[in-house]
Amino acid sequence: MGSYNNRNYMEVDLKKIKQNAFQIKKYIGTTKLMSVVKTDAYGFGIDTIPKHIELYSDWFAVATSEEALAIREQNIQKPILVLGYVMDSQISEMIQNNVTLTTVSLAYVEHLNELVPEGKKLDVHIKIDTGMNRIGLYSKNHDLVRFVEQAEKILALKNINVTGIYTHFAAAGSTKDEDIEFTKHQYHTFKSVVQQLEALGYELGVRHCSNSDAILNYPEFNMDMVRVGKFFFGFGQDAAIKELGTTLPFKLVGRVIRVKEISKGETVSYDRAFTAEKLTKIATISIGFGDGLRKNMYKELEIIVNGKRAHVTGKINMDFMMVDVTDISDVNEGDYALIIGTGGSETIMPYEVARIAEASTPEIISVVNKRVPRFYINDDE
Repeated sequence: MGSYNNRNYMEVDLKKIKQNAFQIKKYIGTTKLMSVVKTDAYGFGIDTIPKHIELYSDWFAVATSEEALAIREQNIQKPILVLGYVMDSQISEMIQNNVTLTTVSLAYVEHLNELVPEGKKLDVHIKIDTGMNRIGLYSKNHDLVRFVEQAEKILALKNINVTGIYTHFAAAGSTKDEDIEFTKHQYHTFKSVVQQLEALGYELGVRHCSNSDAILNYPEFNMDMVRVGKFFFGFGQDAAIKELGTTLPFKLVGRVIRVKEISKGETVSYDRAFTAEKLTKIATISIGFGDGLRKNMYKELEIIVNGKRAHVTGKINMDFMMVDVTDISDVNEGDYALIIGTGGSETIMPYEVARIAEASTPEIISVVNKRVPRFYINDDE
């Protein structure tokens, strides 16, 4: 663990992220890889991450036009798909930068068609809403005829160039029987729409439906391309990490800024949520919910101090958390503490923190804000 003179930080090992990309590409074989780097590359830095996984990426996926341009500014020419909404004022810039948009709805694409400059074409991927009920072409009761009719209207637009078609699974990571059946239904609905359009003679471009969880649980659904994001960063349960051969490429670190002993009966933090049952040594760590943690994670959360686990005591503050280090020797002001990562023989994985926060693993890191500096190591670019 690097020793940076900051109140807290995230250390990101770019070599490990690149190796994770290699492992993912190896796992999916000849299938194309769309690398999802939305939300500032899950909080790891969209200005840095794409160029380190470009070698193994056939496409990139982002959420916003700004993220797409951030990739182009790195002189990356791989195709980019924006998964979300793009404003009218940004359409010309998207065309100039060869960025592909998503069909948020039929009306949205028909509107975009009117915004395309004379003599230009806007590339899009047709999104079929097979059950996520978020964006894409919608058909009540998943009526295939209605899906096909809407897609044909898009394919007929003079200023729109369709280069792909896709859907998104709502529960590909679930082991519940009803969710497995739902995922299979989504896939078969999507595949039927694609087959009907192809039978009508339409060229649809690249076909993709599988997200990160689906490449493990439903490899038979891979089609032409899969969309993977979280596995680059060591997210996922132990079984998934072992299956892919990926590793945890980062550490989230806070700093010990005060150590003191409190007496039996004294309380710690807001609402006096922790009461000492004996003489207790408390270390204050300079990281809190203002950096992206959750206030109420204190009930179960442990961190690593001097290679040993320490329980959080009391509610997490905006700028601090307090931990019980009574049984840990030689804890001093200035020491570093791991919220996620490996210290000594102990490791705290992102999924542990996510479970306590009742969140997904990407949610835990993507909200770690810019107040927490990112330090990159093993940069071979």
